[in-house]
Amino acid sequence: MTGQRTVSAGEIVALAFKGKEQVNFYGEPTAGMTTANAVYTLSDNSMLVLTVCREADFTGRICDGSIVPDKIINPNSDDKDRDITKQEAIRWLQM
Repeated sequence: MTGQRTVSAGEIVALAFKGKEQVNFYGEPTAGMTTANAVYTLSDNSMLVLTVCREADFTGRICDGSIVPDKIINPNSDDKDRDITKQEAIRWLQM
């Protein structure tokens, strides 16, 4: 299950499973922060942040931006007691 609060390290964990057999993603696209950065302190004590790594899924496909789930499920703001994404994931597991 993914959503907009699936960020950075959470996205990296999700990518480790993306592309594997019998793995499906449900929910919303992730935040899109699937890169690794390095911070360099410059001579005037300012900082330079550079992207030094792009991440790939299990199949080796580079991820550019958000991870899009296999089934997009928009949250139902009217019914806060009902987690539609969770229910869809459980339904898939029971098949």
